[in-house]
This record gives sequence, C-alpha cells and structure tokens, in this order.
Amino acid sequence: MKKLIIIFLFFNISLYAQECDYEEYYQLVSLAKKQTDQKDYIQANSNFKKAFLKVDFPLGKDLGYALLVAQKTNDDSLAMEISIKLAKGGVPIRYFTHLYKMSWYKDFKENFKTYTSFFKSNYNQELKDKWIDLILKDRYFNKERYHAHREGKIDISLEELINEASMISKELKGMVNVYGFPHEKQMGYLYIKGQNRISDYPIDIVLRHIYQRGELIFENKEIDNFICAGNLRTKENISQESIGLWYGLGLKNVMTKFYNRYSKY
Repeated sequence: MKKLIIIFLFFNISLYAQECDYEEYYQLVSLAKKQTDQKDYIQANSNFKKAFLKVDFPLGKDLGYALLVAQKTNDDSLAMEISIKLAKGGVPIRYFTHLYKMSWYKDFKENFKTYTSFFKSNYNQELKDKWIDLILKDRYFNKERYHAHREGKIDISLEELINEASMISKELKGMVNVYGFPHEKQMGYLYIKGQNRISDYPIDIVLRHIYQRGELIFENKEIDNFICAGNLRTKENISQESIGLWYGLGLKNVMTKFYNRYSKY
C-alpha cells in the first residue's frame, strides 16, 4: 500500500512538473545570467542555448542577455538567430546597430522590413498600446496620487483615491476578460527607447500595487499557471508575505485605513 501511495505521489509531482513548461527555462536562464555577471561567458552561452530549447517562446529580456553573451563568445550564428527573433518581436533596428561588424548584419538590415511586417501580422499592437497605457496610469496614480497623499504633498479625498485605484484594477480585469492575461507572446517584446534595452513588461509591479490596495485579482493557482506559461516570472512581489497586513482586505477598506493614517488636511 505504501508503495502505491509513493508511486501515486511521484506521478502527480512529475505531472505537475511537465505542465510547468517554463520551470527548467527559468532555472537555466537564472544560472546563465549569474554566469554572465561573473563574466563566465562560455558557460552562460551554453545555458542560454539549453534554456531556449526548453520553450517555444524565449522571453525578450533573456534574449537581450544572451545576445550580449553571443557577442562575447563570438557566436555569430546565435547572435543572428536572437537578433531575428527580437526583430520579429517588434524591437527596432536601432537596438542592433552595434552589431554592424558582424558578417550577417548587412543582410539582416536589408531584410528588416520583412521582420517588421512579421511583427505587425503576428502580434497585437492594440493590446500592447493598451497595456503600456495602463502601466503609465498605474505609475502616475501610485506616485502622484497615492504616495503624494502619504507624503502630505496633495489634497485628495478618500472617494477620489478609491475611484482612481478602482479604475486601474477594472481596466486590467477588462483586458484579461477580452485578451487573456497580457504577455509577450501576444504583444511582442518591450523595447525601452531611452535606455536602448529590452525589458520585461512590469506586470508584476502593476499587480503588486493593486494587491497593496487590498484587491486580490487572481487566485494563487491562476498565478502559478501564469508563471508556468511564461506570462509572469514570479509571484514573490504579490505574495501575502510581501504585501503584509493589507493583503486581501478589500479596496475600500484598505484605502480608508490608508487615508485615515496619512491624511493631514
């Protein structure tokens, strides 16, 4: 009987591991990034390649790291492969100009319109624009309204705080209902023009702010599914331990406590 129980448990653990498509990917990428920071580029190159074979859609920030490693190790074929993937994912030509000495760069530049056309045909620019707009709205509310009230810089009513915070979470819920949980596979990669780099969409930051305001948008199992699908890297920023006492207390309740604690008017 004990043997049957052990076999059953092992089977379920193995099944869960199989369903978590990005688990090994995250592990290998994390190791490769540490090796990159330690300037162990050969090992980093090897682990990035292993990671990218584990999934159908490597994440943009990881590809940016791997492109640097490919340059450091003179791995022209990997650099070309990554550059084409990033270009097809919406990264502009200016990101690649430092690669002009590579043997394949001339053809890459000449074919760039093809990559741009691929992006337009295969990714949802409308969703990307909406998601970036929501990120900016959340950033503005968090800094210029929420924290500005906490620091005594503005005069804002409790009703305004509740309404403005609620608008952000409602907009996120609306997007999820229409498009599913936003991710790079739908929107393409996020290029930061001013820094000339590729970044993760700060989905975890927006979720953290919403959770800090007392709202729980998703169940833990849903969050785990998003992570396993490559849509979210970690739930660390939205865990109960990370959020603290206001976790799950409800928006109005938390905003009222917040307002009463910091109101100076």
